[in-house]
Amino acid sequence: LVVPVVERLADPDGGRAYIQIRAQTIGHPTYSPFEFDYSDGARRLMRETVRLGLPVQDDLLALRAQLIVAMLFHGLADWMNQDSGDGTGLPDDLIVSSLIDAISAVLLSPPSQQTLDQTR
Repeated sequence: LVVPVVERLADPDGGRAYIQIRAQTIGHPTYSPFEFDYSDGARRLMRETVRLGLPVQDDLLALRAQLIVAMLFHGLADWMNQDSGDGTGLPDDLIVSSLIDAISAVLLSPPSQQTLDQTR
């Protein structure tokens, strides 16, 4: 999920603009985390979460997916805003691996009792 989006930054046909626009659209009322170009990756991630029996209830998967996609696109957009290079480089391995770690943590963390109480 992360690597294909990071690689999109190098696309000379508006890759960086794509990341910024996606980051801006995440808050729109009609936004769905499964409606971006790499939705297959998001769907696979959610399917694997369920298949592995990770502690995320079905009704929380869409919310978690939205948080993951927001983290991914906002994280990259923020990196682009702080990039002191010529604006054409890719994030270094530390940024990419940190995004993967953070997204994994969102998926692997069990919902709190307070969250579970809200879903009933």
